[in-house]
Amino acid sequence: MAPEEPVAALAIADALGELARTAQRRGRAALVSVTREVELEDPVAWAFGARLATDRWFAWEEPDAGFALAGVGTAAEVVARGAGRFADVASSCARLGAGRLADEPVGLPAGAGLVWTGGFAFDPDGCTAPHFASLPPALMVAPEVALARVDGRTYLTAAAH
Repeated sequence: MAPEEPVAALAIADALGELARTAQRRGRAALVSVTREVELEDPVAWAFGARLATDRWFAWEEPDAGFALAGVGTAAEVVARGAGRFADVASSCARLGAGRLADEPVGLPAGAGLVWTGGFAFDPDGCTAPHFASLPPALMVAPEVALARVDGRTYLTAAAH
């Protein structure tokens, strides 16, 4: 670990805490997030190694495009069921995003910053196959920590709700 990494982690944690205190002073719960560029070559390997057995986690990599996205933990979760699950999830994610307090650079590339990861079952009532039975018909997660590598640059986003 480079000497500057703990300092960067503390700065991100301090900024996240300040945003949470701002939300509390305003008297409302809010999704808060902080994004910084970090020195990390392989976000997917980091997520795989950092996750706990109980963590939700996500990884997507397109090596030819120079893109990777990985997330660990759950800052916010949206679940829906039934025929209206797509609209329900979209409106809930949009509502949480609209009230978000963020500290991030201007002009982040696609995939950097707060992201929602998840999926939808084909059946409105979900799947009964054993390997999918624990998942709801619609689930989107804003990770506690998301890492995006775009064109050789990596961005870390820490989030809380």
